[in-house]
Amino acid sequence: MDYNKIFHEAKKKEGLKIIKPQTSKTSPWTDLSDVKNAIFLAGPCPRSDYANNDWRTEAFKILENLCFTGPVITPTNDCYNPDNPDFLKNQTAWEYEAMHKASAIVFCLDRSDKNPGFTTNVEYGIYSRYPSCFVFCPEDNTKGANRYIKIDCEKKGIPVFTTLEDTLSAAVLDVERLESKNWFISDTHFGQERTMTLSRRPFKTVEEMDLEMISNWNKRVRKNDVVYHLGDFGEDGKYLDCLNFGILKFNKGNYERDGKNPQVLEDMKKHKDVEIYDNDEIKVESGKFKYVLRHEPISGKKPEKDEIVLYGHIHGRQLIKENGIDCGADVHNFTPASQEEIDFFANAITEKFYDENVFTPECK
Repeated sequence: MDYNKIFHEAKKKEGLKIIKPQTSKTSPWTDLSDVKNAIFLAGPCPRSDYANNDWRTEAFKILENLCFTGPVITPTNDCYNPDNPDFLKNQTAWEYEAMHKASAIVFCLDRSDKNPGFTTNVEYGIYSRYPSCFVFCPEDNTKGANRYIKIDCEKKGIPVFTTLEDTLSAAVLDVERLESKNWFISDTHFGQERTMTLSRRPFKTVEEMDLEMISNWNKRVRKNDVVYHLGDFGEDGKYLDCLNFGILKFNKGNYERDGKNPQVLEDMKKHKDVEIYDNDEIKVESGKFKYVLRHEPISGKKPEKDEIVLYGHIHGRQLIKENGIDCGADVHNFTPASQEEIDFFANAITEKFYDENVFTPECK
């Protein structure tokens, strides 16, 4: 019996989970609070004859044949309503949130006079700084319009494909990566506006801060990965619904201990893939390195001679200590640090690549 064939046939019958901005002109905008492991299809959107004039119709068929298990987000709104003065503002805000929460973005540069894709140029400029971007650029009919984007892709290492099927296959392989990886982060403080002031975070609003951290997380972390969060998660645990991970090992921070902010822990306990720990209870080994994880650098048991402390709490004020590494969001550009990045700093510590200029508490 061919179980692989049976699985693929079953997935085809289930169909894709397609997320659209609206279902009718009077309906509310589709809620994106629980979107994870998603692919966003960015590119020209038609204004009429959606079934026959939207390249995404073919994309849906390809993704279904690839048995993609996550949601597919389309910005095409067949409830397009130019007579509504708030339509464009709402559509733009919805797309902004969707593209930030997506795990991968596929840019279609198949342009035409009818669908020039000017907005796609803007979106590429915003989101090409993130990983997990894939570009479909046919070799004909562009009249040179895609030259600059192709050059930029080459500089940034963004893969460019000449067929839609190859583009989507690469995106699916990325989003559904089977290999498990470790990631480390601390002090995300989701939804907590005071953190923007206390840590001088470079965001205009708390919503912008949240979406930037979610995007940095989801464009890297995959559904089989282990994320170690070293405390001070945020206002509540609702953000777990839109963050990718296989297992989240959460070490309580000073904002979650002693009965503070109980909503976060209550929300976390509802997730079977979330484990909650206290200081020093999490230990990780990676090659020759042994790590002990805690929230505050000096709050915990004395580490063993060969252990390196991974900590948060100090919001990037000192990345490296003589036996420790800051995993806080502020010091890693509001992005989870990979195991490879942590091992890099650990190797520099153990090999004594840092000197007294790094560790001195003062300028003499």
